[in-house]
This record gives sequence, structure tokens and C-alpha cells, in this order.
Amino acid sequence: MKEHMGVKSNSKNDWINFETWDADIPKMPERSKVIPLQPMSIGSLDVESLTSYILRMAEAHSVTSGVFTKELLLPFLIDGEITNSALTNTHYRIYSKSFSINGIKMMAINLSSALNELTLEKNKEQLTFIRLAELMHISDIQTRRQWCPQCLEELKMNKTVYEKLIWSVKIVNTCLVHRRRLESNCPHCGEQVWFINIKSRVGYCDKCNKWLGFRLEQTINDINEEEFNWQLWVHQSLEYLLSCNNLSISKKEICERLKEFFSVTLKNNNITKKDFAEYMGFSRHAVFEWIRGRGTFSIYSLILICFCSNISLKRFLEENLSTITINKINWGPKKKALGNERIKLPIEERGSILKRIIDENAYPPPRLGDVAKMLGFLSNESLRAYFPIECKLISKRYKEYKSQVKKENQISIETKLEKYIIECAETGVYPSIHLVAKKLGVHTKYVTFHLKNKRHEIMRNLGIYIKNNGPR
Repeated sequence: MKEHMGVKSNSKNDWINFETWDADIPKMPERSKVIPLQPMSIGSLDVESLTSYILRMAEAHSVTSGVFTKELLLPFLIDGEITNSALTNTHYRIYSKSFSINGIKMMAINLSSALNELTLEKNKEQLTFIRLAELMHISDIQTRRQWCPQCLEELKMNKTVYEKLIWSVKIVNTCLVHRRRLESNCPHCGEQVWFINIKSRVGYCDKCNKWLGFRLEQTINDINEEEFNWQLWVHQSLEYLLSCNNLSISKKEICERLKEFFSVTLKNNNITKKDFAEYMGFSRHAVFEWIRGRGTFSIYSLILICFCSNISLKRFLEENLSTITINKINWGPKKKALGNERIKLPIEERGSILKRIIDENAYPPPRLGDVAKMLGFLSNESLRAYFPIECKLISKRYKEYKSQVKKENQISIETKLEKYIIECAETGVYPSIHLVAKKLGVHTKYVTFHLKNKRHEIMRNLGIYIKNNGPR
């Protein structure tokens, strides 16, 4: 509202009027609680996964993934009162079920919503497969990370390393750019890598903390043309699905389409259900279960049906199936892994390969299970039945390696512990077990007795009074 204010003039006996204004305090826009980091390659086949985004967010805030998930994400996953036990249980569930963060269930929904709220941006669902919940099964999602080391290396050169969402799908096992299989075991320690752990980092092993990428002068062509064509079809199908912003189809409608395909489309093209099931590598029983509407399907089975019938997934989901013509039938991909093909080798030849593995004495040494799989044995016991002495040596080497890694990790943790306690002594802060655990990036519950004893030993040597010096 406009008002007037008067001031008496010195030169004349009159007043000079000035206008004043009542200004309302401007409304400040809502601030995000975290750095609104932009997800990578949204809207494309190379879109970033939600687990990768969480790890990048932790790094951007200069904290470990464990601290970031505990302090910022856990409250969004707990129904009811937030207690210490609820926090601990939910924190453990994030790690043990971290593969589902990229999936189709409540973990993906809750965490994407949490990050939307924290960043004030509504795009985190696109980093998961939530939109494909009607087409996918939870078994379609990888339980451990897989990656292309050359892609990671190239992304590192471009300054922003991230892991792709499609690497989370089981049927995706090849990088088409570099024409090589994706890796699923750390090349340094041989362990599988969790999607999110206490100290996970994008592009690094969560066990040995070493870089997972590497660069080669030439591309490795370790897949044949048949495998490449199948993977090309898989990538094209996923690209279509991920680019559909308004894909609206229910599981019931898909079941009806499956039933129509096997009952009408195949019949119109003079193809028997038995023959088509053979091309797919499925049993007739599975086909008839789909026809009856009782069989479960996954993204693998849908893409496989399209691949074998040479019908794109877009046509399968959108066109009238009764009018589609099948011009060619393709054989489905072999279900056996490449290593299992060696099962046809004679025992003597497999023994020679085993001897060569032992003589190479690689570091890190291979696990017995990996050696058995590579030689085509179904289990460690099957391999041990033929080569008991060799198996004993392989197991011994691997145990010694794991023991050495454990010792090195223990020394590293103890060094960090002593350094932190000295810092606390210099700054006058009491190094409680809670603060020590937080500094080491672990939950108080998981601090070992050895570390607790080591903490007391260091504090006594420094002359720091130990509070509550009771049973540990």
C-alpha cells in the first residue's frame, strides 16, 4: 500500500512529500537438502543406474556410501517410529538387497522418491526399471554388479564415471561398443562386487578398493556372430522400452498377447508350438502354461519369443498379432556358458589345463569354484573326485591369499584408528566407540572386539582416560 511522508523545507515554509512503500518479504524458493547432481544420459540406452547415482552423490558430498545411505536415505525406508534397531535392520537390508534398488519393487520406488525429495527434481525413477514393472520379473535383475572395463576407462577420461542401468539386467552380458563380455569379478581380488556396500565407489571394487577399468589398444572380439546378434536384439528391445515414457500395458494384457501369439500367430504361419518351443530352447510345458494363462514370464522370455520369430518387441506389444507374418525363425541363444562347453573334453585334457593353471600361479589365485566351472564340472566335489591333490593346493593358495588380504586390511584399519585417536587427543575430543566407528565408516554394531581392544590399548598409551572401562 502506498503512503506519504513529509519533511519540512529549510528555504520555504512548506513540506516536501516523499513516497514510501510497504514491501512484503519475498518468498524464498525451497532449497534442496543435497547437491542436485544431474543423472547421466537420461532418456537413452546408456542411462545411469540409481545405485551408481547414489554412489556419485556420496562422493560429491565427500562421505562414504554407508554414511550417505544411513544419514539421508534410511528415514525414507522406515515405516513408523525411527528406532536404532529399525535403522540397523534397514541399513543391512539396503546392502543385502542393493540389487533391487535398480529394479521394480518397493526398494526402487522408495529410494527414487527419497532422492527426488532431497534434490527437488522428479527424474530419479528413470534410473530404475520401475516403468517396466509389468514386463519384468525380479529374477531379471543381476544380484551383483557387472561392467565393461573399457567403458569405465573411457568415462574416466571424460571426467564423469558412472555405471549403466542396462548392466543390471541378466540377459545383458555384452558391451556392443567394444564387442566384449561384461565383467562380473574384480580382476584384482577375484571377488564379485555388490551394488552398494559400506564403502562402495563407482568403478571400484568394494572388497579391495581397486579400479575396475582398463584400456586396451585393440578391441577384444571374444563373442561370436551368433551371440552378438542376440545381444544386439536385446539392446534394441531395451532401448525401445526405456524410450517409452507412456508405456501402459498390464501383465494381464501381456498374458493375453502370449496366448494369442502361440494359439493364433503360429497357427496362421503353419508353425507348431512344439517346433517353436524347440527353437526357443524351452519345453512344450512352458508354452502350454502360457497358453493357459498360468505361466510366469520375464523380460528374457518376451525378448526371446520376439527374437526367434523375428518380430520386434515394439510390434509384439503394439500391433495386431493375428495379422503378423513370420518370415524367418531364429534359433535362441545357447543357455550353456562358454566355460561349460569344456565338459566334452576328456579327463586327461582337463587335467592338463588344471596343471597349467597351477603352474601359472596367478595373483590373485583363482577360487576352486571358478576353476571347476571353467573346466566344465558341476561342483567342487566333482572336480575334487578326479583331482584331489590339485584341489587341495588351489584351496590352500586361495585361503592364504584371503588371509593375507585380511591382515593388510586389519593393519590399514588399525593405522587409521590410531591416527584418528591422536587427532581426538590433540583437539580435546573424546574418541568414543561411536565416533571411532563413524570415522571408520562402519556401524557401531559391527566393530570387532579386536578393534575395541586396540582402541583401549592406544588410548592407554596416549594417557587418555577410558570411560566405562568394563566388559567389551
